[in-house]
Amino acid sequence: MIDSKYDWELNDTINDQNEVKQLANELSLSPIIVNLLFNRGYHDADSINQFLNPDPANLGDPFAIHDMEIGIERITQAIENNEQITVYGDYDADGLTSTAIMYETLTEIGANVNYYIPNRFDDGYGPNVDAFERIINDGTTLIVTVDNGVTGFDAVDFANQHNCDVVITDHHEIAERGVPDACAVIHARYPDDEYSFGYLSGAGIAFKVATALLDEIPQECLDLVTIGTIADLVSLTGENRILTKFGFQAIQNTERPGLKDLLENANLTGKPINEHSIGFGIGPRLNALGRMGDANVGVELLTTIDDAKAKQLADSTEQLNHDRRKLVSDIFKEASEQAETPKNRAKNTLIVMGTNWHEGVVGIVASRLVDKYHKPSIVLDLNPETGVAKGSGRSIEGFNIFKAIEPARDYMEKFGGHDMAIGLSVAKDQVPQVAEMLEANFHRPAKQTTNKPKLSVDALISVDQIDNQLYEGLSKMAPFGTDNLQPHFEVHPEMVTNAQTMGSKKTHLRFIMKGTKRRLNAVAFGMANDIETIHNMPNAIQLVGCVEMNSWNNRQSLQFMVKDVRSDGTEIVDFRTDSINASMFQEDGTYVVFHRKLLDKLRPYISEKSNIIWYNDLSTEMLSNVVTIVDCPDTMDDLKQITPLLSNCKVVLYLFKPHFVHISGLPTRTQFGMLFKLLSSQPQVQINQNLNQLAQRLNVDRNLIIFMVKVFQELNFVSINEGILTMVDNPKKQDLMSSNAYHKRQLQLQSEQQLLLSNSADLVELFNDLIG
Repeated sequence: MIDSKYDWELNDTINDQNEVKQLANELSLSPIIVNLLFNRGYHDADSINQFLNPDPANLGDPFAIHDMEIGIERITQAIENNEQITVYGDYDADGLTSTAIMYETLTEIGANVNYYIPNRFDDGYGPNVDAFERIINDGTTLIVTVDNGVTGFDAVDFANQHNCDVVITDHHEIAERGVPDACAVIHARYPDDEYSFGYLSGAGIAFKVATALLDEIPQECLDLVTIGTIADLVSLTGENRILTKFGFQAIQNTERPGLKDLLENANLTGKPINEHSIGFGIGPRLNALGRMGDANVGVELLTTIDDAKAKQLADSTEQLNHDRRKLVSDIFKEASEQAETPKNRAKNTLIVMGTNWHEGVVGIVASRLVDKYHKPSIVLDLNPETGVAKGSGRSIEGFNIFKAIEPARDYMEKFGGHDMAIGLSVAKDQVPQVAEMLEANFHRPAKQTTNKPKLSVDALISVDQIDNQLYEGLSKMAPFGTDNLQPHFEVHPEMVTNAQTMGSKKTHLRFIMKGTKRRLNAVAFGMANDIETIHNMPNAIQLVGCVEMNSWNNRQSLQFMVKDVRSDGTEIVDFRTDSINASMFQEDGTYVVFHRKLLDKLRPYISEKSNIIWYNDLSTEMLSNVVTIVDCPDTMDDLKQITPLLSNCKVVLYLFKPHFVHISGLPTRTQFGMLFKLLSSQPQVQINQNLNQLAQRLNVDRNLIIFMVKVFQELNFVSINEGILTMVDNPKKQDLMSSNAYHKRQLQLQSEQQLLLSNSADLVELFNDLIG
């Protein structure tokens, strides 16, 4: 059996199918796509068309964003007065691209501008008084924040006191206490003055400011805003969908030397750019800069026009990303060892700590622990000199880790975050109190019935429904991400065949899903351990995954990317054999035989923890988890007598048979006649001694001669006494095929045909059908 990694949650609302079909025909879409869009809130042709065909004309007026006019006026004044402007950014991918957009735009319109990216370890996140002081001392009179600022009360107050204005451009949540006393707070979700689309990233807000400053859409910044939008996991609906749809092409055609080199290092040159390319290729490389040290070089990498400098910075970034991956791998290994201790395994939550774990990557490790153990997890990096541990925590869906640990705030030196992620600093000797508080306040999410994470499934479809029309519709729904997740489909193939491992370490699987009319390639990463069960249960495999297009050697073909797998049925293991030895009976379990003589021979091989049973005596109470069918039954009816009992067992098939009936088959009427005539020519025959001679004279298999003699004897054509065969005078005419021996041989041939001559997949399918 294969147990799924996730709890599958089918969210396929029952819609009016006549309406779905009508719209599908009108829009030339697969009904499955229309049904998906209905479930995502798009219920008519206009809304569907607008969603599937993003149009720059639908981008909102940037001046409709709170304080945009005030902020633009102050920036323009600074440019006219040749004031020193500093763009104050952030060290993640969204912050770096925000900074690059603002810096490039201000440079283009003649501003005296520089930029500052805070250091994660020295400055922390957001406006920092010390950093602001250094910036102001260097002559800056206007600070423009990007991707941060709405929590920078102290730093903004400091700037105001030192004759420096601050224009905040941010997208993060505004605190209950309000906003800092800045010159302008350009924010799309400003209370009581919300913009029509409130889910722009930091780069998105910077892009809107650039649009206002230039009085046109800055197309040269589409690549940057797309990277920031995808990397920051903001809602991929509305304006973000428009920006990224066109931004993908801008990235693919970018003239930025640094971005070109980043793409080359990520093996993305010349390939179609999508959310996956950014989320797993570009974003992590930019994020590595801030995690591993000084992220200022990230802005230079994105904005430089010097090819040599770009190559140097891109290669340096690649090395840092490599170092980051190794750090994460090493720390995750150590953290997992701590998680596996008996004490931690017994807990619902997890706090692990180590020295030299690098503060910049502990959040990634915490996320991986959550994925592996599905427990709220905190990872701490202990400084042995100060005795203070700094780290990050990540939660499971439905459990607010911030509220759970907030009562322990007095034990911590620093603490902040939200329901799914926290950051903290705590003295080493206070860590147990924090751990106890987290564990004590744990509660399982209301909708969660198991320890498995939820996997939302959009529709249950068949293999036959996966076609080019469906894929084309899915392509139009992209880009996928927050609020527009890539659709996951549940599929129950009629059969799964050709399962093979793949990859350099043979850790992945590929196989073919068969429907009634179509077949489709499937790929399952990291699922090689399931190959035996898939072989044993080819018609009982259920899958959840996504439909994608595979390109190989200039050929494209649809494929199913498996996210999760489970089996629904009895596991049938095909170990058919033509010989038996003691080693085959070492495993604990129940062994079933159909022939009593074999039963007695095998008893010495059976351990005390196992049992061997004649099929007629088998009952449910005698079964164990593993049942081995030792020999091949003479009839399918014999087999059908026991198969309904096996539904909860793993079934191993030896199906041993020492002599195969199918080798000699059934004799023809001509062969019966030839033997009868030969026997009639002799008054008596020493049958045992003359078998080989009879077989040679008639050119018939010896075993077939024995069978025909049995038929003659049963029909009273011959009598046998002490090995001497004598013909019966004037025997009664009877149909040879009416004999029990003939009928039994027919049943044996049928049994061998279905059980011994079939391929493995057909055999497993047969047993699953019989077991029901």
